[in-house]
Amino acid sequence: MTPAATSPPAMSIEEIALGSVYEQSPEHPPRVIRPVPRPPSAVLGDVLAGLLRRGRVAIAFSGGIDSSGLLCLATEVARARGLEEPIAVTARFPDAPSTDESRWQELVVGHLGLADWMKVELSDECDVIGVDAQAGLLRHGVRWPPLVHAEQPLMRACHGATYVMGNGGDEITFPTRAGVVELVARGTVRRNRAAMRALVADLTPELNWLPGRASRLLPSWIRPEARPHLREVAGHHRRRPFRWAAALDHRTNAPWARRGHATVVQSGVDAGVDVVQPLTDLDVVGAMLAAGGRWGFPDRATAALALFGDSLPLAVRRRVDKVDFTDAYIGRPSRAFIDAWDGRGVPTDLVDPELLAAEWRSPSPRYSSIPLLQHAWLAQHTSRG
Repeated sequence: MTPAATSPPAMSIEEIALGSVYEQSPEHPPRVIRPVPRPPSAVLGDVLAGLLRRGRVAIAFSGGIDSSGLLCLATEVARARGLEEPIAVTARFPDAPSTDESRWQELVVGHLGLADWMKVELSDECDVIGVDAQAGLLRHGVRWPPLVHAEQPLMRACHGATYVMGNGGDEITFPTRAGVVELVARGTVRRNRAAMRALVADLTPELNWLPGRASRLLPSWIRPEARPHLREVAGHHRRRPFRWAAALDHRTNAPWARRGHATVVQSGVDAGVDVVQPLTDLDVVGAMLAAGGRWGFPDRATAALALFGDSLPLAVRRRVDKVDFTDAYIGRPSRAFIDAWDGRGVPTDLVDPELLAAEWRSPSPRYSSIPLLQHAWLAQHTSRG
C-alpha cells in the first residue's frame, strides 16, 4: 500500500455554512499543469497498466461516463497486455429506486463481456449521518466532500485490492464556454442541450456585478447580515477563465477539487485500502490540456472520446442524464434527526435555523446543506459526551 497522504483539514465554520470549500490547504497546494503531447487515452492507459501490474484492481463502477470509461479502458489494457482484468464494484440501493442505473451498467458489462462484477446491496450505510459518516465525523470533523464516507462499504468489500475511482473526470471533461460557442457557430447546439446548460451555468458568475445578484447566489439559509462577509469568503466576484488552459487550471486546482481528492485518499486509509484516482494524475491532466487546444472541448462526449478512446460505448459517452441519490444519502437516520432537530448545533450568527430546517425537510435537500447537517449532528453528539 502506498504511504498515506496528509489528511486535509476539516471545513471552517464559514465553509460549513456555505456548503463548500474555498481556502487552499497548505498540504495540498495547486499543481503546475504542463501539456503532455500524447493522446490522453494512451497516457491514461499507461497509468491503468501500472495499477494492474500491482495485482488485483477494483474499479468503483456506477454506470456514469467516468467510471464506465475507466472500467472499459482498464479492461482493454489488461487484455492487450496479458494482465488480470479489473473487477467492477457497484453499489445497489434496493430501497432507493431513484438511484437505479442498472440499464447503463448492464450495457457496459455486456459490451465488455465481464465475468467478474461485484454488486453490494446497501441500505442506510451511505446516509450522511449513518454509521460510517459518524465515525468519520468523530475522527476528522466535517470534511469535504460530505459524502466521502459513502464509498467505505465498497472499499471494505475490496480489501487487499487497489480501489480505483473516477473522481476528477468532471474537472477535465467539462464543456468550455469557448467550445460551446463553437457548437453555436456550427448550429449543433440543439443536439447538445447539456452543453448549453453548462454554458449558461458557467456564465452566471460573470453577471455578479448586477445589484444584489452576488448575495442571491448564496444559500437561502444565510442570514442577511452575514451575506457580505460570506460573499467575500466564497469569492463569487471572481471571473472564470475563458481559454482552455486557464479554465482547466482553475477547475483542477480549485480548493474543492484538491481538498476533496485528498479526503478520498484518507477515507481509503481509514477503510484499509489503497485508493487511486487516475483522472487526477498530472500526466493525464496534461494530456487533456494538450488535446483541448486553445479553446477546449465543445461537449463532454468529445472530451470522453479523447480520454477513453473508443473503448467506451458511444451511447454511454453521449449520456447526459443523471440519477438522483437523495434517498440513499438522506435516508432514515438523517430524516429522523431532521424531524427531531431543535435548531441547536449550527452557527446561528451565520445561519437561520428555520430556513435551514425547511431546506432539510424538502424532498431533495441541496448538497450544500449537508455539511451543516453533519455539523449539527456532531455538535449535539460531542456536547452530550
